[in-house]
Amino acid sequence: QEFYNYGGITTVTLFDLRGDGSQEIILGGINNAFKSAFIAVFDPDSVKGFSPSTDQYIPTEFQKNTALHYILLPTTNYLRAVGQTDYNLVEQFLISDEEKTITAYIQEAPVGSSEVFAGILYNFDNELKIKGVVLADNFIARYNRLLKAGKVKEPLDRNYTKKLAREVVYLK
Repeated sequence: QEFYNYGGITTVTLFDLRGDGSQEIILGGINNAFKSAFIAVFDPDSVKGFSPSTDQYIPTEFQKNTALHYILLPTTNYLRAVGQTDYNLVEQFLISDEEKTITAYIQEAPVGSSEVFAGILYNFDNELKIKGVVLADNFIARYNRLLKAGKVKEPLDRNYTKKLAREVVYLK
């Protein structure tokens, strides 16, 4: 079985999302074609194909895959203000068997700089519907410094996290 993602897979976990006693394979990483962090969920018996992409990287006819879900997570204006690229990635998954939730810890890490990375947590229910977005302390502190310096304009408030939740893209 084979799955090709143009970019990189940075984390993998198992979780019984469907509640059927069988754990699904959940991959996270970066999709270079969309310059976006991604989450892909597969049935363990069928992991193959190519990630969604653009024709520049993978021709449309090859983009088919067996993913149950394929989700893109947005970058923020913070990353665009401090980075040479606007790439983010899934650093890790936090699973709650009790609450039947999965949280993706997204790291916005500008190329060549470990000092300015910032974290965002996207919380999903077992159907992978977004429940909420939480900004990590390092994101808030660094973002507020940029806001004070006039390098970003949008204040961090409830509308900011709601906007990030609305920008989650479900491709599958």
